Amino acid sequence: MTTELHIASLVVRIDPARMAEVLPRLNALPQIEVALHDPSGKLVLMMETTDEAAIAGTLTRIQLMDGVASAALVYHHNLEPDEAAQTEGNAR
Repeated sequence: MTTELHIASLVVRIDPARMAEVLPRLNALPQIEVALHDPSGKLVLMMETTDEAAIAGTLTRIQLMDGVASAALVYHHNLEPDEAAQTEGNAR
């Protein structure tokens, strides 16, 4: 049985002076991948999960992290079980 797949992206701004401190904490979050970041403190995070509530919970957790100025959900797509199975069949 295949479950839903939720794909989300988040835009995060962090204090550039705290990049070395915040990046490892972001990378340690479950289901999060730091897709892009630059020295000015702009980051794009990707998240894949089977639970939509995990996206909201992770976003809140990031927003409350020391060194994070802002974090926002900019994309969310839900693949239904049959779509997710087709995607898994076409794995990279």
